[in-house]
Formats: sequence, structure tokens, C-alpha cells
Amino acid sequence: LSRAIDSSGTPGTFAQVGQALVAGTIATGALPDSPPTTGSYWYRIQVFDTYVNSATSTLIGPVVVEPLVWPAVALISPVDGSVNVSTTPAVSWATVTGANKYWITFAASQADLPTDIAADDCPNCIVSITTPSTTYTPSIALANGTTFYWKVQAFNDSGNSTKQGFYSPVASFSTVTTNVTLTLYIHDGAGGTVISGVAVTGVDAIGTAFSETTNASGFVTVTGAAGTWSFTSVKSGFSNRSWSQNITETGAVHTFK
Repeated sequence: LSRAIDSSGTPGTFAQVGQALVAGTIATGALPDSPPTTGSYWYRIQVFDTYVNSATSTLIGPVVVEPLVWPAVALISPVDGSVNVSTTPAVSWATVTGANKYWITFAASQADLPTDIAADDCPNCIVSITTPSTTYTPSIALANGTTFYWKVQAFNDSGNSTKQGFYSPVASFSTVTTNVTLTLYIHDGAGGTVISGVAVTGVDAIGTAFSETTNASGFVTVTGAAGTWSFTSVKSGFSNRSWSQNITETGAVHTFK
């Protein structure tokens, strides 16, 4: 048995890879081969008699040698650890040669993602879909302000059996936090009249800065991410004041200087 590397549809130089001694004029058998790498190969069989007369079979091939398991997928976007990601993120990954589909899974806990290469179901996943594409966007928005873990597996189901691949490394991203609108009134002392011209600065729950000045009615309106906000109010003739407050829903808040 001889093998040659395929070169654009034709065999290169043949080299012997196996032999067997047979008795009689008719014989059957098998000659195993283990190519050193994946790729396309040609084979031929030569038969010799005791007088070293020979006959050569027709060419066999090209025979495509594929990996037993597809390599791990390389994730592209969003980058691991990304924050403030859209609740309908367009995730993407690199192509795996030979694969015709990809299985993508999202979960709110990394422990819920599949680990068995042969798995085909993820009961606790938020998303578990297959696609021939290398991009995916959820059709239903994910939860706000939540960290999700995701991975992708390449496979090919075009033959008699499905050949699956190693999973990509697990990556995570956090979706943007829900926005709320705050109307903040500044009073001259507890229960006093409202004050115009007060400079109000601070950051919302994800660190986005704001800077406003109270209007003639003594209030500012700020939109930001729900959670703990930090404030500072400044006006000449009044004491400066800094404080933090949990702002979880749209509404009005009254404070004083």
C-alpha cells in the first residue's frame, strides 16, 4: 500500500505505508494507514509474485482525512468582560473549516453551559440555538443589567452521523442597566422653598456623569442607569452638599441645602 499527498486533484510522489504477505492466488485483507496530518491523499495497491512481477491497482482517492473532533471556535464579539452591551447583542465568532453549523448557548450562570462534547441540549440556558452563520442576534431582548456567559460549538451534520467539536472558551458580557428619569428638587432647608440656579453634578449607577442646574422651579431632570447615584449640589451663599441615594425607578426626589 502506497500513499501520496493530493496536489490540486492529482497525486504527488507515492511512498509505501504498509505491506502484507499472502498465500495462494486469491487473497483478501486490509492494510491500515494513519496519515500524519489531516488533508487529502491518494492511495494505490501493488501486488508482487515470487518472481517480482507486479501489478498496480487503479488510483484510489482523493481520500479526505478530517479531525475526529472539530477544533474549538474562536469568539470575536462582544469581547470577554464587555459591559453596557445591548440587550439584543450581535455576537460573532470565527469560521471552523469543515463545519456546517454552530451551536450557541447563553446562560446567566457559567455552570449551566454544556460541557459534554456530545451534548445537544442545554435545559437551563437562556439561549440554545444552531445556525449556519457565524453571527447571532437574539430575537427576544435579554434582561437588563445582567451578566451572561456564552460559548459556541462547531459541528457538521451533513453525513450519516453528526461530528461535533470542542467548545470555545467561555466568555461573558453584561447588558446595559435599565434607565430611569429623576426629577430632583432642591429646597432651602427641610420643607423650605425651592432654589433655582443650584449646580447639580454626579454619576449614575454605572458611572455616567451628569451636570445640570436647577431651573426657576427649583429642579433638574436627569436620565441614567438605575441603582446607587452620587450627587453634589453647589450654589454661592449655601453650603455645598454631597450624598448618595438609591434611584431605582422614574420619579421625583426632594432634598435641601
